[in-house]
Amino acid sequence: MLAEVIPAGKPGDPDPGFGPRIAYICRKACRIEMRHLAGGWIHAGDQMRWIARLNPHRSRPCHHLVLSWSPLEQPDDDQMIAAARQVLRALGAGEHQAVIAIHRDRAHPHAHIILNVIHPLTGKGLDLGHDYARLEKACRRIERQMGWPADRGRYDVEIVADEIMLRRKPAGHWQQCRRDREEGFRSESTAMRGHALRTGLRPLHRIHGPDQLRLIRRALDACADWPGTHDVMRAAGWDYRPHGSGARISSRQDPTWSIPASHLGARFSLRRMVKRLGAFIPAVKGRVSQATSIFRRQLQQIGNKERGGPLPQPDPEILEPLAMEQADRRRQAQVKRQAREDLRARQAEERRQIGHCLGRRRNGVAVLIRSMMHQQQRDQRQWLQASHPRRGPLPLAGDMLASHDPDSRLSRQYLRAMRLHAQEERAIGITPPWDHTACRQEWALAERTDGRPVSPPRLDHLLAVFRNDLRIVTPSTILIAQRDLRDGISGFCRIDPDRGIFDSLPAPGGRAGLIRIGPRGSRTCRLVPDLQTAMITALMTVTEPALIALMPDDPDPEQEATCTTPHGAHKATPAFTHTCVSRRFSELLGTLAHAIEAECDVQHGWSRDPAFAHWLRESELLWQQAQDMARDLAESPALRAADRPLIRAAQVLHFVLGCEHPAEYDAAVVDLATCSERLSLRRGDAVTWHVREMMRSAEMRLAEIGSLKMIPTACDPDGLNDWPSFSC
Repeated sequence: MLAEVIPAGKPGDPDPGFGPRIAYICRKACRIEMRHLAGGWIHAGDQMRWIARLNPHRSRPCHHLVLSWSPLEQPDDDQMIAAARQVLRALGAGEHQAVIAIHRDRAHPHAHIILNVIHPLTGKGLDLGHDYARLEKACRRIERQMGWPADRGRYDVEIVADEIMLRRKPAGHWQQCRRDREEGFRSESTAMRGHALRTGLRPLHRIHGPDQLRLIRRALDACADWPGTHDVMRAAGWDYRPHGSGARISSRQDPTWSIPASHLGARFSLRRMVKRLGAFIPAVKGRVSQATSIFRRQLQQIGNKERGGPLPQPDPEILEPLAMEQADRRRQAQVKRQAREDLRARQAEERRQIGHCLGRRRNGVAVLIRSMMHQQQRDQRQWLQASHPRRGPLPLAGDMLASHDPDSRLSRQYLRAMRLHAQEERAIGITPPWDHTACRQEWALAERTDGRPVSPPRLDHLLAVFRNDLRIVTPSTILIAQRDLRDGISGFCRIDPDRGIFDSLPAPGGRAGLIRIGPRGSRTCRLVPDLQTAMITALMTVTEPALIALMPDDPDPEQEATCTTPHGAHKATPAFTHTCVSRRFSELLGTLAHAIEAECDVQHGWSRDPAFAHWLRESELLWQQAQDMARDLAESPALRAADRPLIRAAQVLHFVLGCEHPAEYDAAVVDLATCSERLSLRRGDAVTWHVREMMRSAEMRLAEIGSLKMIPTACDPDGLNDWPSFSC
């Protein structure tokens, strides 16, 4: 689980505000939850904007967060909503207005959070200092509570007294990062990724292989003046030119295809090049020296030897129509922009002339003329908008190429992992880390058709049959997936048959889970004690596959207290799964929330007005539905120990919905609080944490029912005789 803050833009850019952001996240959402807001999400932006006026000194009151999970994980909507709530509480925004939207339109599920940083009661602004550290700590805590695998973060993780602590990474880590930047090993910028998606072209410095890049860097280091530097750049097909306060390296054929000079290596930035070579001297056009031609032939020879042939280019049948569509859209956008500017100028001139004629007159005729002018100008703007309709999203070249070549998508998504294992990075001493994040990247890259490790002959057929359960990542190493109850991958274990390594424990940061090899619908299931037996059984049954199941041992519990790994390896906690009791109790809480909201609307309105008749009917139906659900749940059997407090809470709620005396309500509140207090003393695993949260929600619903005018103030002592003995 990763948390990311979406920037609001540059300081000079206008803030789009709450409305457009909320509309974006809610129109594609499969589930929406609003916190401290009334009505639907359409009106949420207006309410947030009104609250933001309580603190006019906060120029950007809208805060946008995204929580994302790996495509290999399978969290449900309830778990994602619960994670978003915990993140808000970690930021100190538990009482602030927020909209949470769940998106599943991409391979990885993610949740958007639009937060109003202004408190709705006090008007104070939320302190977001060091929010990246608080978000990372919240993510690691949520992963531990939910039983999810831990992702790699900016900090090292240490568990002290069952509490997660963040530690700064050692100095050697940052020294390695500086060495990586010197060699051009850094993440691609947003502009570079966007250019690759729009055009289908890889970043400019990735058109050459590792050996070619190494040769180019050595040649640039050997240059003693700017003409020699331009000769090397020209031989590589590049141009070195100043750009803003730095420099960019661009293609000679297409100047828009460019990268920052520091992405080739930090020592090739303009500041450091000027310090070494003196003031910048532009390249002389048309000058091609003999050394340039020789160096270009050397690069071509190394590239052909490294790749086994020339570099493959994107399919022109895909890119040419896309380029024509992009050019047509640019022309239409220019026409629309010019028409809008002309209309704005004409309307401004019209307002100036009418204002000059009317002056300061405020009589009926002047007001009528001004209103007619505004209506006419509004109609003109609407006609202009209708005459130039908004076209659909432009298909991205990268996505179109990925549909024909899946390896291009993997190359873009896992570029850093691929470069870690390339010859270029191995030459500068970078060793890939061994943790759950690295295993997840290796698992995805094993789908490539090119550059895939060569597997031993005896395992070829086995890997082809059981590809969803085990994959080869190096010529001698095989990864096996460990899955949770929702069939999501919670951890990876590795085996090396040649060296006799059969490690059943998950990689650091992962969670122990059930290992299943074979088709899920098989009639035969074989339970095995260890990985070695599982592999032998898989080899023996490869012609008639059977389901092979293995539950590995949990990690050593003593290892949890002394865990100092940078990725939060600790004892696995069981993942939470709904039973029919917990699911129906969650539905009961939702129905009670709707009923309470409807009752508040009725009490704040004039119930004798016939226009409120449908409000009354809706409120009565919701209360009856909640009472029926509570009665059915109170009579349900418990499927596990954690269901008993939920059933007891349903009995209390059912009694409260039919009580007629305040003393009965007070006794029910005490009983439910006692049940929740006893539950809080249990061991804090994922199931107990979820049940505790649902019990806390039930207490909140019970308090909201008490605040309504539903229970009469008169108390009949004889009516307490039927009160049952509530105890946990």
